[in-house]
Amino acid sequence: MNNNNYNRRKFLSQTTTAMGGLAIAGMGLPLDAMAQGFNKSSKPIRLGFVGIGGRGSWHLSVALGIEGVEVPAICDIDPVALYRAKRWVEESGQATPKLYGDGPTAFKRLCEDEELDAVIVCTSWEWHAPVCLASMNNNKHAVSEVPLMQTLDEAWELVETFEKTGKWASIVLGGFGDMTLLNMVRKKLLGDIIHVESGYIHDLRRVKFTPEEEPWRLQHAVDRNGNLYPDHPMRNMIPALDINH
Repeated sequence: MNNNNYNRRKFLSQTTTAMGGLAIAGMGLPLDAMAQGFNKSSKPIRLGFVGIGGRGSWHLSVALGIEGVEVPAICDIDPVALYRAKRWVEESGQATPKLYGDGPTAFKRLCEDEELDAVIVCTSWEWHAPVCLASMNNNKHAVSEVPLMQTLDEAWELVETFEKTGKWASIVLGGFGDMTLLNMVRKKLLGDIIHVESGYIHDLRRVKFTPEEEPWRLQHAVDRNGNLYPDHPMRNMIPALDINH
């Protein structure tokens, strides 16, 4: 990926169009190559995982089921989650991964020391941007759970770091929206789309009020006034309006 051939518009276009398994399977390839299908080279895709709780363990199980994907390093502050992930990697037939579990910034050593194509980020929200930036600054792509950042300053730092390093950070774990509706829009069955609205319904009461689940999540709802999940409805709205697609 030649950094001289990219600009902010192209960066934003790429990071909003890369999704799910396509991004994992095409890690390290230009978007044009990714669009042709999954990576068919013999070289394995090497992924490091930072955060292997509820969401992280789900993504790890998916990665371990994809042929040609290796997981040589995992990081988590919870030793139970860390060693459960270690066991899963070993049971999948892969070599024992290196463990990073000595404190909340152990991910920095993972990013510095490991030879990886990308880092998968499934931590509590305030660590998403820092982990992505550490990954990009150490010659690795980053794939983050939502949200990718907490502030506009973090957003610009991610863009500027991409421009400097050529390594991208993207929300690519949200899945696809309503493909039936999008197909109808693309075939012009609904006429010209001039206005869209989209919502996201997710009952999080059990998660927010169960400390064993995600003890950090409730505080965001206490401290912040607004939509904490703008990413979810936007994944339906942006393709329907053909923005960066």
